[in-house]
Amino acid sequence: MIGRKGRLFQYEKQYDRFTIGYKLPDISKTISYGYVDHNNNIWLCCNDSIVLYNIKNAHTFQFPNILHSNITAIEQIDDNHFFIATETGVRYAKLENGALQIIPTETLDYFHTQVSVLYFQQQQKKNYISAHLRGVFLYMICFPKRLSGLKQILVM
Repeated sequence: MIGRKGRLFQYEKQYDRFTIGYKLPDISKTISYGYVDHNNNIWLCCNDSIVLYNIKNAHTFQFPNILHSNITAIEQIDDNHFFIATETGVRYAKLENGALQIIPTETLDYFHTQVSVLYFQQQQKKNYISAHLRGVFLYMICFPKRLSGLKQILVM
């Protein structure tokens, strides 16, 4: 479980209790979003930085939030590619060597709206984007590494 001030709580089944497994050194920061990726990293996202805590080895590393907005959702595509939603849109990014790099994509770079939910359908390579007050959009990935356009879909 992730607390708003960056505390990670671990459940101890034999004692039926939660204990603190990790806490951010700077307790003045508020976590806007928490996410567990496929590499066993817990993402603790703040407005100005992101801390990754590895569940397996307890290592942490921190890097700047280059999106300059509160993160609202994350979906992992492969080992180091992610869709990251913010209060101002969605970006396609690569996490490599402890740094987050935005990968320019013509369609997403001009999609400016608050995003509340992302859902990536792995088999069909479709990313569903729930945009606050604007509906649900579908973003398809066509490989090799070519991203296709954004389409609004009707949800009943």
